[in-house]
Amino acid sequence: MHLSERLKMVAGLVAPCKTLADVGCDHGYLSIWLLRQGVCSRAIAMDLREGPLFHAKENRRFFHMENRMELRRSDGLAMLKEGEADAIVLAGMGGALMQTLLERDMLCAKGASQLILQPQSEIPEVRKFLHRAGFRIRAEQMCFEAGKYYTAMRAEPGTEPAYTQEEYLAGKRLIEVSHPVAAAYIALLVEKRRRVLEGLSLADPEKVVENLKNAQEALQTAQRALAQLG
Repeated sequence: MHLSERLKMVAGLVAPCKTLADVGCDHGYLSIWLLRQGVCSRAIAMDLREGPLFHAKENRRFFHMENRMELRRSDGLAMLKEGEADAIVLAGMGGALMQTLLERDMLCAKGASQLILQPQSEIPEVRKFLHRAGFRIRAEQMCFEAGKYYTAMRAEPGTEPAYTQEEYLAGKRLIEVSHPVAAAYIALLVEKRRRVLEGLSLADPEKVVENLKNAQEALQTAQRALAQLG
């Protein structure tokens, strides 16, 4: 079985567990891979759409996982009982949607010992949300695949001190290990924010004072984050 670099990254963050719930399972490869590797004993693969569940069913049959992998049609965590899974994966969806799904079924989310999240957007906001919701971020990873940067994190119920702006932007766990992919991503972000600032500087100052200030602060935060990754 071949996993994309993105899914390998997600799978690598899952700590050994009894039951894994894969929310938004798509083709079911992640659940099957983790079952075959012995990372989990049982998997519940869930998706809102019939198409992905059909493909997951076919893959489950092909890899002879009928007795270990259950399929459910579910809107987020709605069809998962509290405490039923000790690991919950949400991957390949926007950060705002991810926050909505977790907030809507927070008791279920906190019933697991680990959340493995791979938001496609709003990544600093997801980190902030986890802290507000009573989770601590234990590990993070990044990869670069097909021209895109991807970030994943493992969190567990509990608290930790709030991060600095730079740590929310780049990821404290990534800064701690001077992660090279994170450094490349933040370097690109610094350049993008520099170009935004330069564009605003050429506009009428009276019309863009607030935007200019925000752009300057955003650039400075990214520059400090890059320095910490170095």
